[in-house]
Amino acid sequence: MTAPVARGALAALADQASRAIVIALGDARGTALSAAEIVAASHIAVTLKLRLIRDRLRELERAGVVAAADVDPATHGPGLHWVLTASGQDLHRLLSVMQHVVADAAGLDDASPAPVRDRAVGRTLKALGDPVVMRIVTALAGGAELDPTALEERCLPTPRRTLYRRLDVLVTNGVVRRDTTRGVPRRTHYTIAPSWRQAAVLPLLAAWWEGRHGSAAQPVDVEAPLRIVLPNVRVARLPGGARVLWVVDQGTATQRLCLEADGAQLRMSTAAETTDAGATTTGTPQAWTAALVADQLEELRVTGDARLAQAVLEAVRAALFASVR
Repeated sequence: MTAPVARGALAALADQASRAIVIALGDARGTALSAAEIVAASHIAVTLKLRLIRDRLRELERAGVVAAADVDPATHGPGLHWVLTASGQDLHRLLSVMQHVVADAAGLDDASPAPVRDRAVGRTLKALGDPVVMRIVTALAGGAELDPTALEERCLPTPRRTLYRRLDVLVTNGVVRRDTTRGVPRRTHYTIAPSWRQAAVLPLLAAWWEGRHGSAAQPVDVEAPLRIVLPNVRVARLPGGARVLWVVDQGTATQRLCLEADGAQLRMSTAAETTDAGATTTGTPQAWTAALVADQLEELRVTGDARLAQAVLEAVRAALFASVR
């Protein structure tokens, strides 16, 4: 088992040079490439990029993502040549899914220039590592529009100047919608753009990769991604008021999440409403990420109505992967 990528999978892939390495070596399909060949294959523009690529290759080697290949200098040329390890190949596949999710959320298609698509991916992955951005997105997760006062209260203790600086970036990039009335007084409300709610899958993808290739189990927040994607979840043929309890078992940080059918949608119930759940699904964070990302259910334990538990899990997965199905 390899060591986890320094700073985590999301942070590593948010780095432009590291991302270029993973893409170039992944697209090479096992053919060893030198640092210069990786630079030539990349569409990014980074100052001193050959030196930077070499530095990042060493970091990724220490993380177990790339390895120096034993090649014939007469065929490949002098100097070190690199390939992805097994965990690096998984990271390349994970990045491919992330690219689809971000492109779909941002309204980009296959005809969009590669640098434009890559910048969107980089901005998104960096934003997921920004605690202020995540505080804003979590505050808006429920689906209801919030006015500035309510948003400021939910984002405390973030300073107002910092809050609105990040908020302006989110609005500019289409992640958050800002609606302002024309009447007097003018009123402003914020909400997450529906197409961007599927981006809730990105931290789960990273957690799944780290669970497979990390050196130790890491805490995983299932609640925040779930709250973000819930407004996009659609369920069918469930009894009205049917409830399922999800238990993410991680010791003192255990999460108990109760989901209730409300017409064709799911909503998050309060903790006090969990006693009459029709089914309870329990698992470690790694079991939950394996189930939500890879549809591997073996490590989850279900009590009660197994069909109800399965229907709810499938509906959530469908919303998380709406752009790649």
